Amino acid sequence: MSLNRRDFLKVAGASLLASEMTQLAIAEPGPASQGASVNVWSISETVQAVRGKQITVEEIVRTRLSAAETNTVLGAWERLDHEGALAQARELDRRIKSGNVPPLAGVTVGVKDLYRVKGLPCRAGSRLTSVAPSDSDAALVQQLRQAGAVILGTTTMPEFANGPTPNARNPFDLRRTPGSSSAGSAIAVAAGHVPLSIGTQTNASMIRPAAFCGVVGFKPSQGTLSLDGSFPLVKDLDQPGFMTRSIDDMVLTYRAVTASSGPATQARKPFAFIRTIKWQAATERTRAGLEAIAKKMGAEEVVLPQEFNAVWDWLDCIMNKEYADSLAAYRPLEAEMTPPMKKAVEAGRSYSAAQVDEAMAGQKALKAWGAQNLARYGGVITPASTGPAIPLEQGAGSPVFSTIWSLMGAPAVSLPLFKEGGLPVGVQIVGAPSSDSQTLEAAKQVWASCYPALSERLSS
Repeated sequence: MSLNRRDFLKVAGASLLASEMTQLAIAEPGPASQGASVNVWSISETVQAVRGKQITVEEIVRTRLSAAETNTVLGAWERLDHEGALAQARELDRRIKSGNVPPLAGVTVGVKDLYRVKGLPCRAGSRLTSVAPSDSDAALVQQLRQAGAVILGTTTMPEFANGPTPNARNPFDLRRTPGSSSAGSAIAVAAGHVPLSIGTQTNASMIRPAAFCGVVGFKPSQGTLSLDGSFPLVKDLDQPGFMTRSIDDMVLTYRAVTASSGPATQARKPFAFIRTIKWQAATERTRAGLEAIAKKMGAEEVVLPQEFNAVWDWLDCIMNKEYADSLAAYRPLEAEMTPPMKKAVEAGRSYSAAQVDEAMAGQKALKAWGAQNLARYGGVITPASTGPAIPLEQGAGSPVFSTIWSLMGAPAVSLPLFKEGGLPVGVQIVGAPSSDSQTLEAAKQVWASCYPALSERLSS
């Protein structure tokens, strides 16, 4: 779907300059959105159909499994759990017949291979880890099951969540990257295999794949969602989150898992617009798109203090040092690691105690600044990536527009709001730390205010 210039300006508002709109178009939620079938149902549509007894959970699961099995070229799945998913579906159908319809009834889920799923190995994308099936679910997986979701299987990722995901392809263009370590989870949602998936982010591993694959990605504040039962890697940065096909589905999921009722009713706060010193790394069209959306939302430009110009170095230091520490047991097998992972642990061992202390102090200062200065805004508008997905041979793309917010532990949402060269481009909405519900509400405002036709179609 794209808008002609007149319709686009009608949607975006007269305040947007025509020159800024050149060749910017609304991104579809994903290639699988053509036609009507179970595989393109939203989360709310799925739950409504199950509640209304229009379809059984088992029928949904069989349809979704078939889609995942027949579309393997994308490389979304590490392993599918046919028996486990169907057994859970039948149990859910029995519960539903008795009148017990949980909030995510019949919603199929892909889980990044960093989380334990009972009956499946948790290998963290590595051939060096155990092939033994997990004997229990990770806490977040268990929460989803309790809410009525069905785990379809585990999604692909690079070794220990570092580097490009092997054999993964972008659903919009197979010659391009789907992003970094949560790419399998983004692909599974974009391609219609599942309407919901779990990912994790250390630097940009949720937001960038969501942007490249044209789905909604949400990384709540650090500590909101449990890491219990996940493969331990970078304790001071790792943050789990979700991928969905619309912001309404994201809100529904977040509330079902966290038992949140949403933000307290209050006066709507203004938006901020933060470019960062990496602004010129974004493509010209991405910059124009972000500026147009910031204008539409009446955002106030905010400049980060110069003391935080080193955040990219700080994150690299913390990330690689904790990689080296958490993977120390694998050091005898280091020669067998993938090149990106080997490089990371070698870098981690090279940092001095003084460098690590400086990075940790910088992170503490950044968190304090965010809590104090971002709370007055409903959300921050900033790039989700440098532009659309790049060719596979160029890697997984740059994380520079997520680094600040990952180091801060702030909530962040990627919204697929326009296209460049036929490929989706994400817009990132960030909030102050611990303002998850407010950040989701801000993302809904941007989604609806900038492109009401798209918002209405996806939330119907």
